Amino acid sequence: MVLMVGAVSTFAVVGHLVRRFNANRQALGRKIYVQGLADANARTFSRAIDEFRAALSLDPTNMKPSHTCSLFGSVPLKTAPSISRSAA
Repeated sequence: MVLMVGAVSTFAVVGHLVRRFNANRQALGRKIYVQGLADANARTFSRAIDEFRAALSLDPTNMKPSHTCSLFGSVPLKTAPSISRSAA
């Protein structure tokens, strides 16, 4: 019985830590995205694209960095399909 209570408690703590970790990554991704927008407005586009890519890697569920990278003509991390064309 004691082991069962310990296991349930540990599971609850780990679940909380995972949620907290993911929330922190998403918050950092949003901050980096905002910095990327500021760099784009300052016309430092290469730095802005790097920051959009970093924001996307921190929070892959946020599509704003991916969309913004596509506006700059850059391919976002791991989201562009590989296209191969055969000579016909």
